[in-house]
Amino acid sequence: MMRSGKSIFKSTPKTGLAFAQSETYQYFKVVTRTNQKFTNNKIIERLEIDSGTFANTSANTFTLAVAGESFIISTSKETRTYYEYEDLENEKKRTIKLLKPNFVKALEKEFKRVIS
Repeated sequence: MMRSGKSIFKSTPKTGLAFAQSETYQYFKVVTRTNQKFTNNKIIERLEIDSGTFANTSANTFTLAVAGESFIISTSKETRTYYEYEDLENEKKRTIKLLKPNFVKALEKEFKRVIS
């Protein structure tokens, strides 16, 4: 696209797969809480944030003591590309649910009743 003789793109625009794999679709702040006594038991929260908040979020770790228990709270950030987002959406559709055999006759009978 040209506007007053100059391209509106700073460089050659990416299309298709190259665009999907390189451009950011979502931004996340990731908060991980770990009990120091049970380090294999982690609570991980992935919170979607906007690009401005993402730019101002820094990774940090601190320890919090509550009622005699110590917890490690870590904050990090991550992004998801358009490709990763679409891949996750497709994976959600991978599971096919089948009707249990003992419900087939009842479903068939109901189907015939509805379409007749």
